[in-house]
Amino acid sequence: MPVSANPTRRAATSCPSRKMARRAARESANYTLEKLARRVGKSPRYLAQIESRGGAPEHLAQALSANLQCKKELFL
Repeated sequence: MPVSANPTRRAATSCPSRKMARRAARESANYTLEKLARRVGKSPRYLAQIESRGGAPEHLAQALSANLQCKKELFL
């Protein structure tokens, strides 16, 4: 079995239901990608990638979950 370069990091792919859950969390908090990007200090394109694939760094997952009032594991 091959050893991962970073075993604590999950794969960047995510199932469609988690993608929809991330988007639903953002929309239920009445945030656009642009508005949320300004709040957390990242680009809208980067947040769209995280919304689509997951795999956010720990500190960013914490900031997103605090702003959207959801579990940070949704973004990891």
